[in-house]
Amino acid sequence: MKMSRFLVVPLAVLASASWPIAAQVAGEKISFRSFTPPPGVPAERLQKIAEATAFARWPKPDGLAVAPEVRRTLLSRPELVTRETTSFQMVVFEGEQWGVARVAWQNLTNSDRARPNELPSELREKYLQQLTNEQRADPATVERYMARRLERYRAAHNQRLAGEMNIEVALGPSALAVQEYLLAHLADNMLPDDALVATYRNAPTPEGLGDRGWVTESRTKESTRIQLVRRNVVLILSARGSFVEEALPFARRFDGLIARQPALTREQLQSRRPTVTLAAEKTAGALRYSISAPADVQIADTLALVDGRTVRPRDRAVQLADVTGRANVRVFVITRELLVGRAQVTPQR
Repeated sequence: MKMSRFLVVPLAVLASASWPIAAQVAGEKISFRSFTPPPGVPAERLQKIAEATAFARWPKPDGLAVAPEVRRTLLSRPELVTRETTSFQMVVFEGEQWGVARVAWQNLTNSDRARPNELPSELREKYLQQLTNEQRADPATVERYMARRLERYRAAHNQRLAGEMNIEVALGPSALAVQEYLLAHLADNMLPDDALVATYRNAPTPEGLGDRGWVTESRTKESTRIQLVRRNVVLILSARGSFVEEALPFARRFDGLIARQPALTREQLQSRRPTVTLAAEKTAGALRYSISAPADVQIADTLALVDGRTVRPRDRAVQLADVTGRANVRVFVITRELLVGRAQVTPQR
């Protein structure tokens, strides 16, 4: 499934505190107060999907929750997962950064295709360029390196994608915030307006699935999509192949993890954000930082911006050795509950 493009934006944009916190949609029937829809989604389209899904009547509970972690143990058959990738990003609600987790599961099985005996010439040339001049000058080194590459190529060539599941989870400051986020996601696809409206007007809404939830299937039943919101958490997933039958049971289990949490106030939710402290001056070409968080909160990822450029911190330090003059440094820490802590400083040189 193509994940919503409004999340795939530069970190520098997501980190900006200048995003508007309200956007009035044409017709004055729907108002986005917590989330700004992407500019590529027409206001008229948002209005149509809002009417088709009776957005104004979606339940908006006051109690909040943290985002459960996506785990393969929530599957009926966790052994289906033979490859897993996880990444974390941020989205802005009401001028604040909140976390987004993306998990991709694949079920790879052995293929009947014949295993290749050699690398394609273009791949071999590409791998040669990855060696140093000294390494390329030694035939034995080249032979060992190409043998390892060939084994990996043969293993990949001998696998077939039997199924996959793509999962997106976002946390927000309120039920309204994630509902606006989901509404924009529903409108963000290539379907014509009439087909989009018909899809969600007729889509099954299984009882007890979120505060609001939908299940849509392809005509061949080979793929399925589920979107749901519960309190201030949104789940968006797509499944195909061997994961299709897993989709709804997984969504219900994940939804149950939200529903069974004690209701939090906004202050209680905010108290679980990590605190980030940046040093005022750099040391040995790097700017160090510290993180403090409640004992039961786990850190999932750390991102940094140096003058708007994304860098990957290492050992709780942002490398500034190649930066001349003063620089604006921002560090963002995302927890597994998808709360975000941040700090900003312009260190003295």
